[in-house]
Amino acid sequence: MMGGGLGGSFLEGLLLHYTFDSKDKLAADSGPGQRDGTVRGAVYSGNGTRNGAAEFDGRSTFIETPAINNTRNLTWSLWAYPRTLGTGRIAQLMGLKGNAWVFNSNN
Repeated sequence: MMGGGLGGSFLEGLLLHYTFDSKDKLAADSGPGQRDGTVRGAVYSGNGTRNGAAEFDGRSTFIETPAINNTRNLTWSLWAYPRTLGTGRIAQLMGLKGNAWVFNSNN
């Protein structure tokens, strides 16, 4: 889920790799599985830590991934820059929707 090139050993077992570096291909998977996500209201921002970023409104925008059969043995890694969380609010950055993972889920 990070920007930059992928090393050989890093590719082993990799399910998804979204860089969010391209406005035209915001949820393009640059990993070996080519599992592109579906953008649901998220927009591109050129102000990412490394190149671009996906920007969410915190209410109804997300990126939906294709179904992944293995939902028990996963490790997720992502950079997030919340602009505000509000008092007593816990941010939900990822969630399971049916058999697909979504970023910035409200479910």
